[in-house]
Amino acid sequence: GDGGRRRGGWDSGRGEAEKDPFAEAEKTNKDADDLFAGENTGINFDAYEDIPVEATGNEVPEPIAAFQDIDMGKELMENVRRCKYTKPTPVQRYSIPIGMAGRDLMACAQTGSGKTAAFCFPIIASALRAGFQPGPRGRKVFPIALVLSPTRELSSQIYDEARKFCYQTGIRPVVVYGGAPPGQQLRELER
Repeated sequence: GDGGRRRGGWDSGRGEAEKDPFAEAEKTNKDADDLFAGENTGINFDAYEDIPVEATGNEVPEPIAAFQDIDMGKELMENVRRCKYTKPTPVQRYSIPIGMAGRDLMACAQTGSGKTAAFCFPIIASALRAGFQPGPRGRKVFPIALVLSPTRELSSQIYDEARKFCYQTGIRPVVVYGGAPPGQQLRELER
């Protein structure tokens, strides 16, 4: 868990400024490897260029060679740049166009291969394209997407990445998991 610390987003809904998840790196000029140590560590993706990927189904969208090959929206593309992602990993190359086409997807790839971005980018891009607006404030929440994970640790990792990808998009990720105070998590969902 997170020791009871407050989690769930940057804008509390009370006019507070959105915290920049990239600010520390830009302020101190830290290397991207320091800021994003959990992402793509130890994997040389150039060595994976020739690995065959199997994509099955009817009329499967073509893989992309670069993030710019598909329209994910200006805000998301700016966050891709801030994350210092230069080219899609093998799982992203195939998964992003499938997700952007609104197709069902089941992808298997090793730890650190970029799966979180592979499923988050289409979710965020679709929300931006649809122009979703926040629902009415109150006890009822209106999430536009739900990501399930098997552990609290993985939920927190996905949330941390989603914060970077959603920065300045108007989309606000929230993490909810067992073992944390429910009242606090409900308040985050309400916001």
